[in-house]
Amino acid sequence: MTTYARIAGGLATDVTTTDPHLIFHPLVAAEFYIVPDDTPRDEPLDPTQFIKAPKPDA
Repeated sequence: MTTYARIAGGLATDVTTTDPHLIFHPLVAAEFYIVPDDTPRDEPLDPTQFIKAPKPDA
């Protein structure tokens, strides 16, 4: 299972296992990264250590 997190201010502010492009506006979904499966909300994260969540093929 893939886990995604939106990182703001160095923290995982939103964490989901659902593809963010399916549940958020595209501008918000673009802020998500693929993170380790056990990442909790408010976990300190450095976005340079993760890859952006890929956009789905349209």
